[in-house]
Amino acid sequence: MASRGLGAATLLSLLLALNAGTAAAAACAAPEPGAALWLGHSRWDESDAQGRRLLRESGTLAGARLSMALRCEGWHGEADAGWRAGQRDYRGLSSSGAAIRTHSDIEERSLRVSLWRPLLPPSNGRAELALGLRGEWRGLDRDLASVGLVQGYPEQHRQAALALGLAAQQGRLGISSAPAGWHWGAELWLGGGPRGTVDVQLPTADAARLRTGRSAFGEAALSLRSPGFAAQSGPAGWAHELRLSLRDERIAAGPSAPLWRHGVLVGSASQPRHRLVDAGLQATVVWRYR
Repeated sequence: MASRGLGAATLLSLLLALNAGTAAAAACAAPEPGAALWLGHSRWDESDAQGRRLLRESGTLAGARLSMALRCEGWHGEADAGWRAGQRDYRGLSSSGAAIRTHSDIEERSLRVSLWRPLLPPSNGRAELALGLRGEWRGLDRDLASVGLVQGYPEQHRQAALALGLAAQQGRLGISSAPAGWHWGAELWLGGGPRGTVDVQLPTADAARLRTGRSAFGEAALSLRSPGFAAQSGPAGWAHELRLSLRDERIAAGPSAPLWRHGVLVGSASQPRHRLVDAGLQATVVWRYR
């Protein structure tokens, strides 16, 4: 646990150091710290090689994010660290083919680093467009609860990915009843990553590390923002954002790995292909310095 936290802190420190160095060579506004709360629905599906569903989990997760943004002439960057947790209902099959209904406890940690480059400035009511590049890392702990004679077990998933994004921001809402200066924003991300890892502790074998297949995902978001939320200059004070997002991620099956028990080979296991869908609402506040 300590090593994972150290790795996330190191990446965040490197980004802030890079931002500090760039700020010396370009006109940058003061860094903007932010905090967000997230609440949403999460669904996890696993399927076999023939596409038959092996299990489905669904439930509500809640979490928070801390961020630091830096806006400079011609580009801006942001680093954020997130945590969320909750419980998903589990419906699947045991190794003998019997139907099982139980639950999984979920805890997720993530780190993201994003860079944006404006493409089109707003003009005559036209939306501002920007191109983005994002790197992300996720650690997901999934603890399947025991039910009856079927024993549960914990899993620890680790995955990294890169994504390209396109963002649009409108200077005003165009709604007469909307608060003055509020505007809308939209983002679309497409990305993927290399094979990840799954550390699993099955009841009948020693701890094992499995590999997943490659990942691919799409993410879309719509947001409502207060004045000055995404501007490079503006008055000091709080800025706010409400954001609706949907992410659909698919991870391919991994290769088979041997399972051992006290030095004796007892079988093999592989991580099936799975799909993770998250939909949620995020409320963000950002403090802007003069």
